[in-house]
Amino acid sequence: MVFLRKERFPTGTYHKLKSKKIGPCKILCKFGENAYEVELPQGLNISRIFNVADLYTFHGELAAETSQIEREISNQIPSKEVEGIEAVIQVREMKTRSSSYFRFLVKWMGRPNCENSWISEEEFMKIDVERCQVAKEATRMESSSLTGGE
Repeated sequence: MVFLRKERFPTGTYHKLKSKKIGPCKILCKFGENAYEVELPQGLNISRIFNVADLYTFHGELAAETSQIEREISNQIPSKEVEGIEAVIQVREMKTRSSSYFRFLVKWMGRPNCENSWISEEEFMKIDVERCQVAKEATRMESSSLTGGE
């Protein structure tokens, strides 16, 4: 069991009177020397994989009332609302030996340009399937026109 650092969550959500850690949370899997997959409460839409620097060891015993602890944890963590995508700024087709995948640089609705971010095709499909397909097709058409083939 570990605690999570609150710095991993959106800024402006917490203030100095809130606790500094969230947890305890169960470790599900270890990836290499410095990454762990952690069981998170439902409704928290962030990656379940954390760097070891974001985790604190849990010392103590779990009470029989773990459901009460889980309720307290879910009250501490705000659920992330799905944000709308205002514009797709750039699309990159990443190629591996066996396949390829897309990454999208998006501008979030109502957010400044400094908060633009790269998202995976899977994340984009969850937000806006149609716009994702259009962006992929435009990229394919552009790359085929550059190579001269159709």
